[in-house]
Amino acid sequence: MMVNVQEICENMRVAREMVLTSQYETGAVYYQGVVQQIHRLLQTIQEPNRKIKWQQVKRLYRSIYIMKQ
Repeated sequence: MMVNVQEICENMRVAREMVLTSQYETGAVYYQGVVQQIHRLLQTIQEPNRKIKWQQVKRLYRSIYIMKQ
C-alpha cells in the first residue's frame, strides 16, 4: 500500500482541528494514525537525508500523541 504524503498532511490538519475544538480523543486517534502512516512511509524511503527528516517528524508527532493521552 502506497503512503500518500498529502493524506498524512490532511490527517495532521484534522488532528489539530479536533484538539483545538476540545475533541481530544478523536484528535489522539488522528495523531496515532499519522504516526502509523509515517512509519509506513519510512519503509519506502531510500534517500538517507529524506528518511532522517521524516524520522524527526515521526518522533515529534509521536510525542504529541503521547502528551494527548
